[in-house]
Amino acid sequence: MGEPRRSTGRDRPLTVAAVIAAVIGLLFVTAACMPQLRNIDPKGSSTPGAERPAAASATRKTDVRILQIGDSHTAADFFTGEARRILQARFGNGGPGYVEAGRPHKGVLNSAIKVSASEGWDYSSLQKSDDPQAFGLSGFNATAARDGETLTFSSETPLSSYPVEIDVTVGPGQGTIEVKVDDNEPVRHSLAAARRERTVFWVPTGPKRTLSRLEIRTVGSDPVTVSGVGIFGRARGLAFSKVGFPGATVEVIDRMDAEVFTREMRRLRPDIVVLAFGTNEGFNDSLDLEGYAARFGRILGKVRKALPEARIVLIAPPRAERAKGGEKNAACGYPTPPNLDRVRALFLGIAKQQGIAVWDWASVMPPKCGVKQWVTATPKLMANDRVHLTKAGYELSARSFANFLEPMIADLTEPRHALPNH
Repeated sequence: MGEPRRSTGRDRPLTVAAVIAAVIGLLFVTAACMPQLRNIDPKGSSTPGAERPAAASATRKTDVRILQIGDSHTAADFFTGEARRILQARFGNGGPGYVEAGRPHKGVLNSAIKVSASEGWDYSSLQKSDDPQAFGLSGFNATAARDGETLTFSSETPLSSYPVEIDVTVGPGQGTIEVKVDDNEPVRHSLAAARRERTVFWVPTGPKRTLSRLEIRTVGSDPVTVSGVGIFGRARGLAFSKVGFPGATVEVIDRMDAEVFTREMRRLRPDIVVLAFGTNEGFNDSLDLEGYAARFGRILGKVRKALPEARIVLIAPPRAERAKGGEKNAACGYPTPPNLDRVRALFLGIAKQQGIAVWDWASVMPPKCGVKQWVTATPKLMANDRVHLTKAGYELSARSFANFLEPMIADLTEPRHALPNH
């Protein structure tokens, strides 16, 4: 077979007044209480001959995809990793999902699959760029311009996998990659093209249709840019992807190019989209709450436009204290940033006004001196910075969140949704 061509590229409206009113009410209550590489069209249609995963049944889903987008609490994958482990034990392993390329930030980790990179990769970030079109959903690009640099994704247990998706940049002067899946013969492919753009390649996993190790290797000294890979299982099960941005607010989604965002969300087609922000907003003492509510509404609209049928879940931020620069007090330790409770109330208000599911992270922490209790707990549940949790704290929280999501996932998969066969 010759090389295929490269293809290119319900809810009520959110009103600021209603949200602010809900926030005020909530605050009041709170105060009281290897074959050939294949391309796919970035817009979603597959190249002829490519093996594309079948769309989920309209009557009953045999697989469920969850995508969580968030800040550093998400990026480290301690929280999402434990939720993934629990839910995959209950609903089946649908693969690691979407994974960032390399090690773009010390706070960006993945517990579903081991990711390693040689030293010759440079990383750029959507958060620090003036060119949002250059970035995909991961928000990070790994670029190498030296022969023999590698990105490796490996699993101790072989993964039943659809063809792997590799998110790359093609264009004038772009280099060549060699892709190897397990013991299959490596396949070399040029990323040179007449026009610079983002493209996704599908890499078949071979006769066994499993994957233990994926290696992407640069060939020559022309630049190669990789943004992420998608590894989704063939068998019935659940995939829980995460995209996390250390230090980010929900407005990082607003920075994403609208066309790119829509295209990539539709390609990944999550059934449930989790938005987990609020901590960094809460530490901003000059936050304009009304303006923030309006921007949040715009971001919800962006998600709904991309995925009209997906279910949206909000995670209201956990409790935290300002240990750095804060004045210690005898009661609970350090002060709570004044806007943190307001942002949490805003999330709860948006969820109520929009009919969106919301999980309040603070609810799993003690209501009185919760941060202090978690910092001094055995095992320790919160880090000394009083903002981030320890691995044990994230895992404890994830168990509660997994239980919260379980009825929603069961509702998507149970056979009572099947239509009569007549």
